[in-house]
Parts: sequence; C-alpha cells; structure tokens
Amino acid sequence: MNLRTYNRATAGETPATTFTAAMFDIDGTLTEIGKKGIPEPLAKKLAELSMRVPLSFATGRSLPQIKEKLEEILAFASDPEKARKNWHSICENGALGYFYNPGKGDFEQYYHIKWDETVISREKLKKRLEEELKDLYDAILLRKTQLLIRVTEGEDFSKEILKKVQKIAKITKKTLKEFPGHEQFEVLDSGIAVHISPKNANKDQGIKHFAQRLGIELPAREILVVGDQAGEGRNDVALLRGEYGTPYSAGELDPDSNWPLPILDDDGGKLKGPEATLALLQKTEFPLA
Repeated sequence: MNLRTYNRATAGETPATTFTAAMFDIDGTLTEIGKKGIPEPLAKKLAELSMRVPLSFATGRSLPQIKEKLEEILAFASDPEKARKNWHSICENGALGYFYNPGKGDFEQYYHIKWDETVISREKLKKRLEEELKDLYDAILLRKTQLLIRVTEGEDFSKEILKKVQKIAKITKKTLKEFPGHEQFEVLDSGIAVHISPKNANKDQGIKHFAQRLGIELPAREILVVGDQAGEGRNDVALLRGEYGTPYSAGELDPDSNWPLPILDDDGGKLKGPEATLALLQKTEFPLA
C-alpha cells in the first residue's frame, strides 16, 4: 500500500496495513452524493470482498433503504447467499446494528441505542421544528431512534439543496437548545438531510459494536473504515475521528486531527468519492483471502 496515505497517522502509532473487516459509509463514499448507483467497478470489488471478509455499511438511512442499495452489490456476487452471510448494517447514524441471518433469510438486529424520551420528547421537538422551519423541509420523520429532516423527496443534490440543508441544520441546533437536556443530543447534516440523534448513538458506536460482534479487541485498528464527511457537524464525524478502527476519508479531512487518513493516487493527489474507495480497496490487503 502507498505509505504516503499514512502521513497523518497519530504520532507513535502505525496504522494497520492489513485488515480483517471493513466498514463503509454509503453516500459520498460508495456513491456520488445525490446519485443512487454504486459504480460498477466498485460494486464488483465489494461483491468479491463480500465472499470472504465481514463487511458493514454505516449510514443515516433505515434498513429497507440499505437492503435496496446492497442489491447493487449482489448483482455481481458469484454466490449471493454466501456474500450476504458477511454483511452487517449500521443504520440511523449508528443507533441500530443488524447482521444477515441466513437461518431467517433476512437481517436481524443485534443492538439498538434508544432515544431517551424522558429527557426530550421527540413529538414535542418535532412540533417545534415544524413551527420554526415552516416550508424549508419536505418532511420530518420519526425513525426508530432519530429525527430525520428530509429536505428533498428524492436523493437529488445541488448547491441549492446543500444551502437549504445547512440553513435547516443551523435553525435545528438553535431550536434543540430550547429543551433541557439538549446537550445529550446532536444535529448532523449529510448534505441532503439533517439528522437529530442521541450523542451516544453515532457511527463510532457502529464500529465498536461491529468489532465486539467479530471478537476484535478495541480500538479495532484491523477494521478498515471509509467515509467522506469528517468535518464538525457532518454525518461521518464520529465514524472518522479515529477512536475505533483505521479511518480513511474519501472526502473531507479534519484539519485539527490526525484522523482520518487521506486516500492518495500514485502521484500523491487526493482522491474523492467512489473512485477513492475503489483505489483504497485495490491497495488494501485482507489476510482472510
């Protein structure tokens, strides 16, 4: 692997060069932001890895949306059922974890971090947000753990949508502070939606629970982690902060942290999006092969 990808590593700590498992964000990492499809070369690589390596997909989405997305990978798997056996999914920004149970032929929940309604009622918060946001949003949805403010009906992305998401996130943060106990919750934006979640139900918990399920000792550096939104207030900030796993960014870097590591081409240029994820996987060793 290109050692130049390690130039942000924590002092005194050498990042893993081989991995026994991997976790991926979806939007902006496996797909271009605002586009539905996983590029075929990357889908093929993920299908090949699925046959031999435990994989987890971490997202702000709900399970039905994930299952639909993963069908794009299965289309290239030589043995779809064998590929599914290695699959895990972290939904709602880290609040819910699932694994594929071949006995049931479906995903089964293995952890759930709940929203504490005794601190803040989601229904009351939703009502206040509806009052404050007026016609800025498409819908405010009560998921199993989080509140999701959907900005657009589809997965479209544009500078106008991004500006609207950022405006909604700003108003939402201000509104949340009206409620006692607000410090136990956080507002994150994914570029196409705004998520309100308990702080203890973020994507870093997904890495932690995934590692525990696999019997990997924390901090689980042997789990490759790939996301794209490392900035404060962004959807992958906890996933990529480096507390667990070995995180790489297919997008933003955190200027105040040694993590996540960049993904570079052979000339030292920074790669982004699905192209970056594929390039990283092509250079990464998984000893279970």
